[in-house]
Amino acid sequence: MRNKISEYIVDETILQVGSQFIWLWGAIDPETDQILTQDITKERNMLFAERFLSCIVRDYGKHLVSTDDDTLYPQACEFLKMDHHIIFLFLAKKRKDDCEGNALHKGQNSIL
Repeated sequence: MRNKISEYIVDETILQVGSQFIWLWGAIDPETDQILTQDITKERNMLFAERFLSCIVRDYGKHLVSTDDDTLYPQACEFLKMDHHIIFLFLAKKRKDDCEGNALHKGQNSIL
């Protein structure tokens, strides 16, 4: 049985695999820090953001979406009729500092 979710924190980061670059998308529950879902794509645009959010909604229902100040998510949330808000950069920096040394965060402006 899944825990009740009231908000998602969503972000993406680019990773190099061999000579190729891929995008890792992730969503977490900020109350438990549980990873809700992940996806990998070769491209990063509003359509992929919308598809990623649709998968979260399918599995967990519609809830508040919190992101950094990226322009992809407000458009995708508006299309899906989801509430969206921006997490301020000081929180993103704190999360990054908490994860120092994690390869997913080195040199990235990720909030996950």
